[in-house]
Amino acid sequence: MKRISALIFAVTCTALQGYVQIQIPDEEVAEACRMELERILSKEPQKHRFGFFFNDDEDPEDPFLTPTEQPHYCLDNITEFKEIPLHDWERQIITFIVTEMAEKNVFQLLLQKSEMEKKGRKIDHVHPLRFIGHICEDPKLKKALRVVRKNPFKWENFISGFARRVVEETGKNNLFRFLPSFCKHVEADEAKVTSYLKAGDSDGLVHYLISN
Repeated sequence: MKRISALIFAVTCTALQGYVQIQIPDEEVAEACRMELERILSKEPQKHRFGFFFNDDEDPEDPFLTPTEQPHYCLDNITEFKEIPLHDWERQIITFIVTEMAEKNVFQLLLQKSEMEKKGRKIDHVHPLRFIGHICEDPKLKKALRVVRKNPFKWENFISGFARRVVEETGKNNLFRFLPSFCKHVEADEAKVTSYLKAGDSDGLVHYLISN
């Protein structure tokens, strides 16, 4: 960050289809800025949860967090997709994160990385089918995620977090039994969804779901 801070006064950043365009006369400085942004965004990817959004810090004053809500659920006796809990405050965070990722360029997201991480940490427990299902229910969020997909930095971070949660819930036997009702709810082909999941292709799965 020190290196970026030293260069920040020399650059002008503008949004162009979700990318950062650096307008400076010195090609060496421009390349240094680009490499530093890529390094920061790709650093320690194993800590990413739903994209850029993971941090060990708590934020008890976060307005999205409802203290009375219980963020850990037992799904042992649940068989239907819509029975998987998803509270309003969780929906609000998902909407916020996807919208911000679509509307902000990489440099802007980098500047608000801490805030986004804290929001993401609060929904890391959300079941991945519930997470993507909420996006598929809202045409605006589906469109926003298609915008995110155009940017490799944003998309790679998003998919890595989603894929991790899919693996975690599969290991708990909390995934495939929900597929029939999930596919019916989002109007997706169950055979295709199952094929993507069995192949471990979260990228292909999400692309398929948001393209419908």
